[in-house]
Amino acid sequence: MRKSLLVFLHVFSLFTLVLIGWAVALAVQKPSIGAYWGYPSGVVYAIDTGHPSSKVFRVGDRITGIGEIPRADWYKLPGTTPGQILSIEVERDGQTHELDVQIAQSNIKAILGRIPPFLVALGFWIAGSYVLAFSRARQQAILFFLLCQIAVVTLTSGAISAYGPEWIKIGLHCGLLWLGLAAVQLHLVFPKRIDLLKKRQIGSVLFLVTALISSIYLTEKISGIVLLPVSFMWAATIAVFAIDIFAVIWMLAQSYRKSSNVIERNQVGIITLSSLIGILPVVTMILIPQLILGHPWVSFDLAFLALLAIPLGYGFAIYRYKLIGVKETINRGLAIVLVLLLLTGFYSLFFSISSRFISATITQSPAWGLVTTVILAGSAVKLYGSLTRFVNQILYGGWYDFRTVVEQTRHSLTTTEHNQESIGASLAQVIGQSMRLETVNLILSDRIRSTYEHGLTVRTEILPDDQFCNLADVEALFTNGLNDFQPWNPEYATAYPLAILKNGVHPTHLVPLKGKDGQMFGVLFLGEKRDGEPLSEADFEILKVVIHQAQVTLENVKLLDEAQKHLEKISRLHRQVLRGREEERKRLARDLHDLVIQSLAGLNYQMAEIRTQLNGVQTENLVKAQTEVRELIGVLRQICNDLRPPTLDVLDFFEAIQSKISEVEENADFKVRAFIEGNENQEMGEDVKLCIYRLVQESLVNVHKHAHADHVEVWVKVTSEQVSVMVTDNGKGFTVPDRLELLVPDRHYGLIGIKEMVEAVNGCLSISSSPGQGCILSAQVPI
Repeated sequence: MRKSLLVFLHVFSLFTLVLIGWAVALAVQKPSIGAYWGYPSGVVYAIDTGHPSSKVFRVGDRITGIGEIPRADWYKLPGTTPGQILSIEVERDGQTHELDVQIAQSNIKAILGRIPPFLVALGFWIAGSYVLAFSRARQQAILFFLLCQIAVVTLTSGAISAYGPEWIKIGLHCGLLWLGLAAVQLHLVFPKRIDLLKKRQIGSVLFLVTALISSIYLTEKISGIVLLPVSFMWAATIAVFAIDIFAVIWMLAQSYRKSSNVIERNQVGIITLSSLIGILPVVTMILIPQLILGHPWVSFDLAFLALLAIPLGYGFAIYRYKLIGVKETINRGLAIVLVLLLLTGFYSLFFSISSRFISATITQSPAWGLVTTVILAGSAVKLYGSLTRFVNQILYGGWYDFRTVVEQTRHSLTTTEHNQESIGASLAQVIGQSMRLETVNLILSDRIRSTYEHGLTVRTEILPDDQFCNLADVEALFTNGLNDFQPWNPEYATAYPLAILKNGVHPTHLVPLKGKDGQMFGVLFLGEKRDGEPLSEADFEILKVVIHQAQVTLENVKLLDEAQKHLEKISRLHRQVLRGREEERKRLARDLHDLVIQSLAGLNYQMAEIRTQLNGVQTENLVKAQTEVRELIGVLRQICNDLRPPTLDVLDFFEAIQSKISEVEENADFKVRAFIEGNENQEMGEDVKLCIYRLVQESLVNVHKHAHADHVEVWVKVTSEQVSVMVTDNGKGFTVPDRLELLVPDRHYGLIGIKEMVEAVNGCLSISSSPGQGCILSAQVPI
């Protein structure tokens, strides 16, 4: 840094520090009349209770005159001495009153009330000096230093402008102009350099406008010649300052939108947060009430204390882009501060508007206070959660603790689908998001790879054999006395190329996933944290619990998959048994029909031939024998029909079911109403058709044997996805056991057979019944 520039900066810093000290001395010596009033309304908004004349004033009085002192000098009280009595004219309840007020030295309470602006100015001075001394970003540090020193001049001049010497107003007006320009210049290079095509031209224009207005104002004050109206000059100052602030906001938005790394995003976030904390009280408790009521809701000096957040935020953002070592209490404390500021601002606005437009009888009633309290309490609950997330995101890119991460992991693992692909993807995502990592890679033994990258959707893929890393090699790293978090080594890039993501991003740690038997079934690759900090011991403790949860979940899923495969195998074997049984029944029915029944029919014909050659008693015996043979043939045909219904081979599905219902109804003592609907041409497997047919048959047989019903209804509905069957009766009903297998000791095999038959084709069966209430049997069989 050039020596001349360094000398200038030190001299400027010394000047602003002296200015603060001189202004504090002036504030301490300022006399008081015992009241605080708004400028320019003159409305008294607070009373100095320690003043001898404090009981003379009332809040709400409007001062219209103080002796012979011009209105512009009311705060100065020129030519007065402590102990002097002044005649003050006030307007109270629509009437004018003359009050005799004693001039007195300000008490400690009044002096302390004037100190906050100087504390804020001192905060800017310290922040600027600290950053200049320790920051390596020299250009940013110098611009920030100048911004802080100009802010010191502006704040100090503004704090005493009402009762200080006339020339101090130069510091306020010119300070605002150069403060805005300094803010623009700083944000052209911080937190991200803004590349504008006409950046130099824009900077030059702002500089010339600022210099022109400052020159005019200085000329007027020095020469006493009024070149432009005072109102115009003040409006021009505010307009230029507003343009500068809007330019700063635009540049911050550009920096955040175009930020290429976490550091720049955190810098913008911290600046935004500190500016909100600093500006909100001033706007909501000072400016808005001043416009509506004519006086601030709280003291100017008290509200200005919040401005300290601005230099602190900028200082942190420049010197250290993140709050290293800030604990949970500070994090949540900032959220609480924001909630309190917003609620206070809301109440200030609410109070100002209601006092202005609503009768005091209403606003001072208990009911009105209750409504206000309820609204504030309800708002606090909603605001706290939102603002906590906002603060977390700004300070840390999203803050987390043990409880939140574990709870998010538990919720994610328990609500996702129970398969390895979904669990793996959910685990990679929840670890990446909750721990604020840039990347997470999870590779399971089934060649399933889940990849999480910040800002992108989790990708899941099945790796081909030639790309799958050998988990045995990974496991060897953790069997050599190493802990469960193996730091990444560049030599691993060849062995584990799948852990490398785009742009050469590599993980920071490898973590094994093991089952209860100690066998590794996956490996987790953890990327860098978004804030650039390494994983801490606290992070590892959190990860140990999270990974343990994931290991248990994945192992359970693996066991469930194996159990499901066994169930599918059993179901497949069961279907094969049923199919084999039906084939055997079909073969047996065919043999009975083709051999036994045909032989008996031939025997019957032979007996008829023999009967023509006999007479008398022998003929009668032969006729009796023929009758028995024919009955035997009928019984065998019924058995064949039961073994293999010929209607399934001859008729279509709907007609076969209707035929069976009609057949049962002929031999039963109840009536059956059948409802069969759906697509008659729907294709379905032979085993499904046979299952539905047998289900209807066995259900009706059970009703006939046990229910003693006189009315039965059968519903069959066929869709493109499943066949639904429901059989209801108004019989005597029964108590349905928790498991149908409990009916075996009573030799009730019908319902058990129906259940096995339905489950064999992946269907489900439900039975609802109670004594005296009939029975409802329903089943759904997928096609």
